[in-house]
Amino acid sequence: MKLNIAFEKETKLEFLLYNKIFEHNSIYFSNPVQQSKRAKIGSFLVCFLNTDFENIDECADFISKYCFENYYKLHYPNHPVSFKFIRYAFDSKDYKRILYHISKEEQERFIYAKEIFLKNLKLPYNVDIAGKNDDEIDENDKIDDDGLFSKEDENYEVCGMTLKEIDEELKQSVKCYDKYLDKKIENYEKYITEYKEKNKEQYEAFMQEFEKNKKVYDNGYMEINTLIEDLTVDYTFIHYLYAIENVFYHNIPYAFTSNHVISILCIEFREFVSYPKNIIRKCQNCGKYLIPENLKATKYCNNIFENSKTCREIGKEKSYKNNLKSDKLLELYRKRYMSLASNNSHYHTESSRIKFEKYKSEGIKIKEKYLNGEISKKEFKDWIESSYC
Repeated sequence: MKLNIAFEKETKLEFLLYNKIFEHNSIYFSNPVQQSKRAKIGSFLVCFLNTDFENIDECADFISKYCFENYYKLHYPNHPVSFKFIRYAFDSKDYKRILYHISKEEQERFIYAKEIFLKNLKLPYNVDIAGKNDDEIDENDKIDDDGLFSKEDENYEVCGMTLKEIDEELKQSVKCYDKYLDKKIENYEKYITEYKEKNKEQYEAFMQEFEKNKKVYDNGYMEINTLIEDLTVDYTFIHYLYAIENVFYHNIPYAFTSNHVISILCIEFREFVSYPKNIIRKCQNCGKYLIPENLKATKYCNNIFENSKTCREIGKEKSYKNNLKSDKLLELYRKRYMSLASNNSHYHTESSRIKFEKYKSEGIKIKEKYLNGEISKKEFKDWIESSYC
C-alpha cells in the first residue's frame, strides 16, 4: 500500500499514512490499515534527518517502522499478497534477513538523500556526497578538459577502439552538439526579440511572474526534484478513511501518494520551505534536528536526554550555570539562598524558617525581574543584602 501525505496550510499540519510492521510471538506482519501520524509540517523530514543511515541498524529500524511493505514489493515483486487482515507475515529469521537485505540495497540512496536535504536546508552537510553549490566551486574543483584518460590508459582497447580514440570521438560529438545548440539558441533569441516587439505587455507580465517564482526553480530545488521516483495526487482520501483519519474536517484539497519514502519526503520538503519562516536547526545539547517553536529562543529540542530530563530542561540548567559564572550578582543570590536553606535545616527555628521561605518566594520574582531587565543591578543587590537584616 502506498505512502500518503497531505497538508493543511492554515494550521501548518501534515497528515502522514505509513505502513508499520508489527511483531507478535516472533511473527512480523503488516495489515491493510495504515498508521496515521498528524504533526507540524516538516516533522517526518526531521525524523528522517535524525536517522543515522550509515548505521545499518538505524537504517533497518526506519524502514521497518515506515516503509518495509513498500520496499518489499519493489525488491520482491513476485511475492503473493494476501488481501485478508494480514498482508505479509514472516517468522523472525526470514523477516530480519529480508529487512537487512533491503536496508543494504537502499542505504546509499538514503544517505545521499539526507545530505541533499541538509544541503538545501542550508545546514552542514557532507560535500563529498552531495557536492558543492555552484558558488562554492573553486578553480581546483574544475574538471581538466585535456582528456578523459591518462597517458598510461590511452592504448587500452574497448570493443576494438583504444581509449584515446574513444576520447577523440566523444570530443567531436560534443563539438557537433555545441554547434547545434548554438544554432538553437540563436533562433530562440530571434523568436524572443520578435515576440517582445509584438507583445510587449504580455512579455513584461510573464517576466515579472517568472522573477517572482525564480527561486522555486533554482539549482538546489532541482536537486530535490531529481530524488522523486514516483508521485501521484489523490483526491479521494480513501486510505485516510480506512486509517480512521477524517481529513474532511480539515481544509485539505488533495493528498500525495508514492511507493518511495524519499519521494514523500521531497514533497514534504517543498511544502516546508514554501513558508519563509520555517527553518530546521540542531539541538545544542544532543545534536538532533528540530523545528524551533521560536526562531530566536529555541535552541534545544524537547526529547528526553538523560535522567528523565529533556534537552530543553538541561539547556536551561546550562544557561543558568553559565549566567552564574559570568554574573557575580546571580552567584551572590545563589550563595545567600544556600546559606538560608542550610540555617533552616540545621537550626529548625521559626525565624530561620520564615527568613528562608520569604527569600525563596520573593526571590523567584525578583530574580526574574533582574534577568528580564525590569530592575537594575543595584536594586537586585540591595534586595539580596536586605535578607541579612
